[in-house]
Amino acid sequence: MGVEKDTIVLLGLNESGAYEAKALREKGNKVIYIGPGSTAGSIKVGKTTYKLKTYKEITAFVKSLGLDSLHEKKAISAFNISNVNIRDELAQLAIVWSETQKTGSGATRFILSAHSMGWSFWGDENGSLTLSGIGKLAASMPKAAGAIEDLHLSACYSGKEKELKKWRKIFPNVHTIWGYTESAPGAHLGATLHMSRWADAIRENRYELNRTIAANTRKGKSVAVWSKRFGYQARPATDINSLKERIRRAESGYIEYFNGTRAVVSPQSGPLRDYYNDIQALTNHPQISVEQIAKHQVKINTIIRLLYFNKSVRKKFSQHHAKLIKAGYEKLSLKAPVFSQLSRKECMKSIDNFLLKYKTKKDKSPEINRLKDELINGLRDLKESHIPYSWIS
Repeated sequence: MGVEKDTIVLLGLNESGAYEAKALREKGNKVIYIGPGSTAGSIKVGKTTYKLKTYKEITAFVKSLGLDSLHEKKAISAFNISNVNIRDELAQLAIVWSETQKTGSGATRFILSAHSMGWSFWGDENGSLTLSGIGKLAASMPKAAGAIEDLHLSACYSGKEKELKKWRKIFPNVHTIWGYTESAPGAHLGATLHMSRWADAIRENRYELNRTIAANTRKGKSVAVWSKRFGYQARPATDINSLKERIRRAESGYIEYFNGTRAVVSPQSGPLRDYYNDIQALTNHPQISVEQIAKHQVKINTIIRLLYFNKSVRKKFSQHHAKLIKAGYEKLSLKAPVFSQLSRKECMKSIDNFLLKYKTKKDKSPEINRLKDELINGLRDLKESHIPYSWIS
């Protein structure tokens, strides 16, 4: 017996996705839950375990899906461009979609539940999934992608109009999309209520969705929707000149937070979060260009890591690079700092001291050079290449 049409596939990149799936089932919805596997980046199919870290293993898994050669190549590409730790979830989704690809019928509703900045999605202690990654997987199984009629993005900043247009290309027959222009509610703090209201609404009318169904709920003001009948709905955009002026005035405060002369009290609220929200809003403004969006996305990547610097980034950095920190500082005859216990300001000072001593060192070992790179591009500059999304939680 195949999957019933109105079944929801819930791809949860956090462990809390299981709670969300359970809550939806209790409301009478049929749900296929896909969540973090027991081993990140690996999947067991029957008696075979695929460790999806190499091209050979990825190819072997994809061949087990029964796709034709053209679509096999697209599926392999989807895995190759995706973070290793997210490949187990991607593989589970591929298995579900491959059945629809074979039969021509399957689940029509899809929920993606994750942390997000709008264009990248991740989970706690997990990898990250990009629009490109899921888009390539959808392209490898066009019948499955074409079966999706309703999409719910339970993720922060996922509801920007420009981003929803990208999702509509991935799922060409989609009727409705639900997302958020600012923060989304957590699993235990309103997400399941929003999911249930979405599921009820699309059951009643498959071609329309109105954001007013989220009125008077937690994070309801952040809800943005698109439907074939009503188009895009979100809170009215702020005047672009007012928005730019607000961002300009907050720039000096951002620099203070970055340098550590001002401390982030909460990652969810305060002046730095307001500044972050304004830049996110600017990237969603109808009057902003693609080039400007790309420029602001670089800063968005930095700010989100700065917001979570005290809560998680410094701790993850210390844990991940513990041996390198110890070895690098010893080579310079310096006492290794415990970055997880230092404020942003203290971290910046410690990095400066390291760099001063580094300049005087004639013979620089590989450990010293590697640590210098991690301290500058990671802990100091908070670059995406050095601070993974999974450290932001």
